[in-house]
Amino acid sequence: PLPPSVVTAMLCPLICLAIVAGHGQMGLTNRVLSWPVVQLFGSASYAIYITHWPVKELLQFYFHPEGWPELAKGFFVLGVVIVVGFICHFWVEKPLYRWVRRISAVG
Repeated sequence: PLPPSVVTAMLCPLICLAIVAGHGQMGLTNRVLSWPVVQLFGSASYAIYITHWPVKELLQFYFHPEGWPELAKGFFVLGVVIVVGFICHFWVEKPLYRWVRRISAVG
């Protein structure tokens, strides 16, 4: 198997090319990127990115269900990471963003 860094190095340009290919016309790429669910994940992506590592590490340290297949454990961790990321996005990131905009508009 290829190391993760090589896979990432190959996938990133392909994803960028797919986005560029759909730019300027209402192709499949633009239709998919305009879905509300995809836009919601896009707006919460930074919060998910910031919280995924500590949540994953805490779950792996404290959560050891016996008899669960590895794939099920992975999907469970992914679900918890996404939920925590969305909670942080709506309860921390968005209020802080509004507060900073309000403060910068006053001063």
